[in-house]
Amino acid sequence: MEPATAPSVREIGSMRLALRSDLQVSPRIEGGESYFVIDDPLHGRYYRLGAAEYAFVSLLDGHTTLSEALAKLSTADPRHRLRESEAAGLCRWLARQDLAQTPESSRPDRLAARAAKDDRRQWLARINPLSFRVPLFTRPDDFIQALERRLGWIFSPAAAGLWIGLVVTGYYRLHADWEQFSASLSGFLAPDNWLWIGACWLVLKLLHELAHGIACQRYGGAVREAGVMFVMLAPLAYVDVTSSWRFPDRWQRIMVAAAGMYGETAGAASAASVWSESESPGTRYLCANLVTMAGVATSVFNANPLMKFDGYYMLSDWLGIPNLYPNGELYLRTWARRSLFGVPAVLPEWPARQRRIIACYAWASLVWRVVTCVTLVASAAALFHGAGIAMAGFAVFAWVLQPLFRFAGYLLGRDSPDRPRRWRFAAIVAPIAAVVAFVLLGVPWPGLRTAPAVVDYAPATVIRASTAGFVRAVQTRNGETVRKGQPIVVLENRALEREREELDGKIRQASIRALRYRQTGEPAAAQAEDRQRVALESQRDELLDQLDQLVVRAPRSGRFSRRAIEAMRDTFVDQGAEIGVIGDETRKEIRLSLSEDDYESFTRRGLAPVLVNVPRLPLWRDTIDIIQPRATLQPPHPALIATNGGPLPVKSETPESARDRRDAAPEPTLLAPRFLGRIKLDRSTSQRLFAGQTAESGFRPCDRSIGAHLYYSLAEWLRERMQPESPQR
Repeated sequence: MEPATAPSVREIGSMRLALRSDLQVSPRIEGGESYFVIDDPLHGRYYRLGAAEYAFVSLLDGHTTLSEALAKLSTADPRHRLRESEAAGLCRWLARQDLAQTPESSRPDRLAARAAKDDRRQWLARINPLSFRVPLFTRPDDFIQALERRLGWIFSPAAAGLWIGLVVTGYYRLHADWEQFSASLSGFLAPDNWLWIGACWLVLKLLHELAHGIACQRYGGAVREAGVMFVMLAPLAYVDVTSSWRFPDRWQRIMVAAAGMYGETAGAASAASVWSESESPGTRYLCANLVTMAGVATSVFNANPLMKFDGYYMLSDWLGIPNLYPNGELYLRTWARRSLFGVPAVLPEWPARQRRIIACYAWASLVWRVVTCVTLVASAAALFHGAGIAMAGFAVFAWVLQPLFRFAGYLLGRDSPDRPRRWRFAAIVAPIAAVVAFVLLGVPWPGLRTAPAVVDYAPATVIRASTAGFVRAVQTRNGETVRKGQPIVVLENRALEREREELDGKIRQASIRALRYRQTGEPAAAQAEDRQRVALESQRDELLDQLDQLVVRAPRSGRFSRRAIEAMRDTFVDQGAEIGVIGDETRKEIRLSLSEDDYESFTRRGLAPVLVNVPRLPLWRDTIDIIQPRATLQPPHPALIATNGGPLPVKSETPESARDRRDAAPEPTLLAPRFLGRIKLDRSTSQRLFAGQTAESGFRPCDRSIGAHLYYSLAEWLRERMQPESPQR
């Protein structure tokens, strides 16, 4: 049964609209279905209309009312499926897009008011910090045509084959050295790398947009505009290739949309090959940044069909569903009006397959938009500090508050052609709001407060170098059981050997002089030389002890532990440097590294047990024996620092410290001081665990609700971001 016609529809039916005379219309047939492309040269925009919709729109001449036009359409094509409500919505859309005018809207005062409104909208768009464009070239056709004449061949079939070979080669080389490539990206998001990230981003985006323009020119399109677009103050090059909508072949349109990723991927593959072949650290670092940025930009933004970038237009053309994104929004609005407000809204007569695709796309894009908005707001606040907080506030106003105001106006009936049933909306939303409020305010926070931990010996006997020297031999392996006195590493110190040779020579000379003095009858001089010889022999004995200590031996029996012990070969170690650790397999402990917040939370628990999570072992509960009340910048164990794959960030070494330490291994220092806690393990648990094995310890606070936890976490995060950074010394 047809729904009753709304009063607003009856009022619109008596209106008279006229299409603008300067619009250019091109018919298209694709997938057995016909549609029309409307070119708006005044605003530089393109639109697609179905056959029935355009047949109705073409009857709008300024003299025929909308109801009369719909009646004429029914007479000419009785099988059309355009409903009266859909025709009314189509007319509203034509007026909103300035494609059609009424006698009233074409009056000079209405035109002036609309021009002023457009100027205000453009001015607000230019000062919008979330996203704004800076046009640099309004007619870059000559430049793009010159590029197309020289580089248009890259879109030929032969070039596509070369592109496939280049991408496969780059992927193979990265896959072969993946561990080394991953290690080179350990500091990718470090602050001192942001300048390189920005430079690589600009190069890739410039390559991306130029590829769009060249492809568009190759297939007969025109580039209307080019410039820079800023999204959350991040610069992005852009070119306007909407003229590709006029292409009759959908594969040409898909190629224009894919051209940016095509060029960007070629650049990334070339950088991967250069990275694999180059021996220059600077070149390899730059190429690694290019590969990473191209992969992130392509997968998250350009190839993602849930955002109105390249992937969306490719998907829309491939499916043969024009206006997929607007149709998805129409589906969500119709669903909300019908399900939440009881408004008799109807959808267009889409085929069953098309309806399912649009529904799935609508919900997926809605979820993605929410996630993207939250991520962008958090990123802006995190990266730009105070300015980021202001930008995040503007985003919340534009993306949350403004839609809420419009929704409130619709619900209260202001400027709304529908009559929403408020009681129905309240009956549906109130229980949901009650459940959400109960979860936020009444349910304890289920998450764990955790701290990184590591298994270590208790006590652990640290082996240190008694004498400085270069490591010439490593005679044990990590995890090997050693005996007391067994050699661990052999050092070499040529300065000590030369000093011993000099002392041996001085001792021989003193003995010869003493013998000569006795032969010449000078006993006093002979006794003085004997005393000198004894002193030199004492120095030689001490030196021999130091030379003997160049062979570093195990002070006790047990299991030796040292990560990457083989990497010490041919490195210089200072006197007192740590060589490794020996411990008893039956006596171990878990060392916890606690931040300031963790320290307060863990100490408040007292002797209450905490959860211990060791990979590949069942969870168990244990008691923290002691938490040291003094924080330190020294890592509790090498396995926990970021350079070894752990969670604790450490300071990078400065050139001055590198010169000071010569060839010695740098001592890692934590970025922020942390507290040390200990959990003693029993004999059986100690034998099951390995020294150096990372773990995690935590507990469920249960002293805050989910809402309180989220509130305090957000407040703490904002407080950290608003706090000015302390100057570097």
